[in-house]
Amino acid sequence: MGPAARVVLLAILTAGPARAQSAGLEADLARLAKNPDDDGARREAIALALAQPSPPAVPAEASELKGWADAAAADAKSPADFLAAAAAYRKALALAPWVAAPYLGEAAALEKAGRYGEAAETLRFYLLAAPAAKDAERVRERIGALSYRAQKTSAPEASGDAVVARLKALTSGRKFDLTYECGRESPLQALRRRRRMDCDAKEFESGRWYAYHALGSFAFRFPGDGSVEFWNAKLLGSGPLLVGRPEGPGVDDIAWSRCDDARDCRAAAWVRLSGDLKTVTVSSDRPAADSAFDPKARYAYTQYRAR
Repeated sequence: MGPAARVVLLAILTAGPARAQSAGLEADLARLAKNPDDDGARREAIALALAQPSPPAVPAEASELKGWADAAAADAKSPADFLAAAAAYRKALALAPWVAAPYLGEAAALEKAGRYGEAAETLRFYLLAAPAAKDAERVRERIGALSYRAQKTSAPEASGDAVVARLKALTSGRKFDLTYECGRESPLQALRRRRRMDCDAKEFESGRWYAYHALGSFAFRFPGDGSVEFWNAKLLGSGPLLVGRPEGPGVDDIAWSRCDDARDCRAAAWVRLSGDLKTVTVSSDRPAADSAFDPKARYAYTQYRAR
């Protein structure tokens, strides 16, 4: 058998496994596109990508999302801001989970948001994607520190009751009677053009908010069952607008539901409280899970501000 024939035979023998790896990677990426938090698909995708002779090409959208996340993390001022940056890193990693660098950015954002356990897990994925990383020992030490903090903050003193008590103390007597909507144009212009008020991520961050007159003054209420409610203080008989229950040690860990009827409060809602608790921002259609957030999509936001 001549040299040329050997090359052809080798190509035939290796083509099958290569095609199988490529198909497996595509299947894992499809799973991550549906659910960026699918850690099983993430692990498989990393293993398949690293098994290839050269790393797969990084999609342009993944690079753009990482750039967006880097900028969002640099400008972040509150836990909610850092969580938004972490969600953008996660979406970038869903497109190219074998790229190690975004895991460091996501872990840093999660740590600053107080999500220590999630930050530690993210760094473990960094070590999977970069098994020969020069900073591996330092990263392992950081994982240990984050795991300690996660365990400490899950202690009884950081329970849901403590979160509710803290929120109650900080918002006692506070009324939110200034209402704003986010939009590319003023409410009057939107009405004339028959367009709804909504914003993409860039418009939201740049503060494109327009005041509008809402019938009511809004406030938090605490029914005593471990939950938090947000009501129109002038229409108490109509039921709450939002109901929240703590799922972690911080105010940003409250899981909110939207009340479409007087007591039908089953629809998950995206809600963010400012660090000084003087602003409540609500979206009627943004996904409640940050991992499903699309920075390029347009969502409707209402913001309630205290004087």
